[in-house]
Amino acid sequence: MLIIGPQGAGKGTQAALLAGRLDVPHISTGDIFRANVQARTELGLECQRYMDAGELVSCAVKAFNKWYSEVWHERVDQKRCWN
Repeated sequence: MLIIGPQGAGKGTQAALLAGRLDVPHISTGDIFRANVQARTELGLECQRYMDAGELVSCAVKAFNKWYSEVWHERVDQKRCWN
């Protein structure tokens, strides 16, 4: 299930409720990006530029950035996502 919407629309709130009710993992690209910014990874440093400017992280960065792909697959490979 994919939940999309503007910032502040309640996507995270709804995703958390659905994840709990349906017993499925909640994977948030925003959380992934913020964790990488905090860890100062190469992906995090790239995303930080967009975040500091108050912009959305570019689809080009998300779609073609090898670090994003690796982080996404690492998260999906976690045991909680094996349903």
